Amino acid sequence: MKPGFIILLLATALLLSCQEEDLIEKYNLTDSSPRIEFVDFDIIDESDDYETLLLTIDVYDLEFDLGLTRDDVNAPYNLFDYVRDDDGELISISSSPNLPRYSCDKYLILFGDFNEILDTVRIELNPNFNNIFVDFYIETAPESNIFEWFDFKSAFRQTNDRCGGDFNARFPIPQNGPNDTLFEMEIADEHKVRISYKMRSVGFSFLFQNKRFKVETSIKDRALNESNKITSPVTIFEQ
Repeated sequence: MKPGFIILLLATALLLSCQEEDLIEKYNLTDSSPRIEFVDFDIIDESDDYETLLLTIDVYDLEFDLGLTRDDVNAPYNLFDYVRDDDGELISISSSPNLPRYSCDKYLILFGDFNEILDTVRIELNPNFNNIFVDFYIETAPESNIFEWFDFKSAFRQTNDRCGGDFNARFPIPQNGPNDTLFEMEIADEHKVRISYKMRSVGFSFLFQNKRFKVETSIKDRALNESNKITSPVTIFEQ
């Protein structure tokens, strides 16, 4: 190999290394935990069938190990874990009167080959199933500037036996453009991506009509490192 070509390779490698170090310093990436910054939070007119809140954040990550695929369903990204007794056996809902009452986030119904119910057993939802977490806070009284956490699961629970939903979700591995119906991404470089998350509901204006509210959000990377938490400005659904 000619000496000139070797020098060119070394110079290119040095330049790329310096650029990498500049980005790390610019984005203040001091460890493996992702860092997020607020960009925008707005009510958008997307459909007559539902209402949409659009949350946009910038994500900075040293390794850029972000996002989950539809195939990421095994540990540590599984939806739930079975709760077992001291002997390692599944815990049936009928095994003790001291167990929590039935709800779909605490129990799983086991079916047989002919769709017959075999048992109902305890489970625990896995917090690592999702990688973006959004909590809503609503003002307790007009102009009080005091906000309390809003429990969407209870608000949307139709009966005591049915689970409501929340807005914790799974954003996909970053790639430019729309990734699915909920997320759109814009990759700036190998350490930064802008993520826009569409939160849709038929009940936002009903629940928040003329009330001030805000959201708090954080994310996890694939190694389960947690980011900082950020809070949006206060917004309002006006009548």
